[in-house]
Amino acid sequence: MRFIFSSLIFLFFFNTSFGQFTGVNTDKDRLFKQAKVEYQNGNLELSRHLFENYLNTVTNKNDLNIVNAKLFLIKIAFDSNQDYAEDLLRDFEIYYSSDVLLNEAYISKGEYEFRNKDYTEAINTFEKVDLSGLNFYIEDEVKFKLAYSYFVKKQFEKAAVLFKELSLTNRKYYYKANYYYGICQFLKNDFERAINSFNIIQNTEEYRQFVPYYLVQLYFTQGDYDKTIEVGEEKLKIKDVKNYYKIHHLIGQAYFLKKDYTSALPHLEIYEQNTDKLREEDFYQLGYIYHQLDKCKNAITAFKEIANLKNEMGQNANYYLADCYLKTGDKQSARTAFKNAGNLDFNKMIKEESLLNYGKISSEMGYDREAINALLTIPDSSPYYIEAQNVLKSIFVNTKDYAKAQQTLEQLDNVSSQLFQAYQYVCYYKALQEINDGEYDLAESDLLKAAKINRDIKIAIQTHYWLGDLLYRKGEYAKSNGYIDRYFVLLKGVDDVEELTLPPFALYLQGYNYYKLKNYPYSIEKFKNCITSFGRYTISDINLKNRIIADAHLRAGDGYYFNKELEAAYKEYDYVIKSNTGNVDYAMYQQAMIKGLQDRQFDKIAILEEMLEKHKNSGIRPNALIELANAYSSIGQNEKAYEVYQNIIKEFPNETGLINTAYMKMGLISYNKGDLNTAVENYKNVLKNNPGAEKKQEALTALEEIYVNDLKEPDQYIEYIKSIPGVQVQGLYKDSLNFVTAKINFDQDSVDTAIKSFDEYLNKYDRGYYALDAHYYRAESYLRKKQFRKALKDYEYIINQGFNNFYESALYKAA
Repeated sequence: MRFIFSSLIFLFFFNTSFGQFTGVNTDKDRLFKQAKVEYQNGNLELSRHLFENYLNTVTNKNDLNIVNAKLFLIKIAFDSNQDYAEDLLRDFEIYYSSDVLLNEAYISKGEYEFRNKDYTEAINTFEKVDLSGLNFYIEDEVKFKLAYSYFVKKQFEKAAVLFKELSLTNRKYYYKANYYYGICQFLKNDFERAINSFNIIQNTEEYRQFVPYYLVQLYFTQGDYDKTIEVGEEKLKIKDVKNYYKIHHLIGQAYFLKKDYTSALPHLEIYEQNTDKLREEDFYQLGYIYHQLDKCKNAITAFKEIANLKNEMGQNANYYLADCYLKTGDKQSARTAFKNAGNLDFNKMIKEESLLNYGKISSEMGYDREAINALLTIPDSSPYYIEAQNVLKSIFVNTKDYAKAQQTLEQLDNVSSQLFQAYQYVCYYKALQEINDGEYDLAESDLLKAAKINRDIKIAIQTHYWLGDLLYRKGEYAKSNGYIDRYFVLLKGVDDVEELTLPPFALYLQGYNYYKLKNYPYSIEKFKNCITSFGRYTISDINLKNRIIADAHLRAGDGYYFNKELEAAYKEYDYVIKSNTGNVDYAMYQQAMIKGLQDRQFDKIAILEEMLEKHKNSGIRPNALIELANAYSSIGQNEKAYEVYQNIIKEFPNETGLINTAYMKMGLISYNKGDLNTAVENYKNVLKNNPGAEKKQEALTALEEIYVNDLKEPDQYIEYIKSIPGVQVQGLYKDSLNFVTAKINFDQDSVDTAIKSFDEYLNKYDRGYYALDAHYYRAESYLRKKQFRKALKDYEYIINQGFNNFYESALYKAA
């Protein structure tokens, strides 16, 4: 090609010079012509030697062929890539700066640079060429190569000007110029001109394989997706069309942007399978299409490729990736993907929705702390705020760590309505845990916190119920009733409360409060209302319901009992016995007690014997046995009573208090029979069994009475009590016992014995506490025996002691 181009230039200038040539030496002319022929035949080295010989032989310095020969040598040097070509051109510029042939030298240099892809230098050289003097073929060559050099160096504006000129000539570079002009216009976003240029060349042999891709790309870039699809699918039919897979790619993207995902998928899959490397956008489009077509496994594979991107595409990819994981049941991976999407700020809506979903899944999987932290970051301006608050509420309400939830809520600066309600829940359920753990003070504090928030009326009602229950457990019965009264006020119009806080249970609690306060009429009323109220509610635990009803009857019976309404009490106990749901032994025992109070001892005995037979393991069996023995005693059947007491001792050998009661009763029975020794033995048995202070005192008192009053042996009693560990016998106590013995003899009119006893007392305690009394009563004893001198002596002793209780009587009788 370069030889043809050079020859055309040469011929042009040669013809121009030929008319001026005169007086040519035939041999030199022949040498010159031979050199041209060899040049035209491509024999550059031979041509160079011939031209150099010509120049060496020419003697006429005005010979026009000298200039042509030097030009040919420049051309040969550039054509054969000789280093000295530049030197030849510089010399030529110096000697022939104004010669028209200098243009041709520049063209040769430009072609050399163009050929060697030194486009920067080619531009510099071609720009020196004066196009006005060239014929249009050479002009087209220069313009095209200069335009192409501009194009390669991205000087598209300059390139487009020249390509446009060439695209209008319909000559050699017509199609090429349209091709490159179209590309220039495409790069300048002048799509219409680009399309027009490509349409001109699309059916040419040279470009029909290349242009389809550019046309499809142009329609796609214009946003004309229908045309992209139409032209693209048509061009795919061209045999050996270039960029075949890229055309599929553009068609797939066009369908994608038209949201025709079913049609887009096969084109994008073909591109994916036949390209070495996909762009991030390609992975995203494939993932999105798979997601929309519910091909989640494929979508996951695509989205995972770009899940680590820290941009909007990465955020979206994680969002859809999470959704795909959810659909395939992989919650853990979905949670991670939502977290990744929520950590990026490019798309506010996706960020907030992802945080919401991350919080939900974390909560479902037990990661409450992470869920709370994420959900709290969703601002109140977000469309997901309310749902996030509801999820937070659910987390706090359903958590088992109410203490931590309460702490977290109390540390928040801004608390939504939902979280206020959650706080009410948390305090309420935390309190229930504390009640179960016996931490009543903490429970009361938390219930009071819950009671201050009435966001959820149901919880408020239940809170007041449990405050009442708690205060009952703490023994604050009046305060408990106050909360139950408030419970009933709040309950009006509300039925949906927890089963264990329904009105029957509240009435039951009130009944116990009044019972503990000994307000038996109110207690009876509440228990009776409780029983009636159960008929209006469905209770899932039938056994619990029946137990409470029976217990309400039982406690109503107790109320009647303490209120001395014995017949009404008897009927309530009768219900408990017939219902057989518990406490039957106690009800029978109470019925027996009622019979006893009605002085129907035989009925009492019959009920107690039946109760003891049916309930041998009853917790109140000891009490029943005691009452049975007492009943026998009350009807004079002391032997049977004594036998029952003996059985108590045998049956409950480790029940010290019970045994001591039996021994005390047995001692009394023995004493009443006149069996003083057996009575003493029973009372002493009490003292052997570590009695309490009261029982100990009763036994000692009984023994003292027997020894002092009946046996008249106070010293033996004193000696006995000395043997009891821990009992100290003081002098005053001994003084007292001896005096009492003497006084008893006096009171029984055993005068001689009394005088003897008073003598013994005064001999032992001449200055005793009762010395004055002993002198007086001994005087009275002597007086009864008419031993006046001895009596006078004691009266005088009394008078000499000064005024005292016996002074006037002693003075009178002494006189």
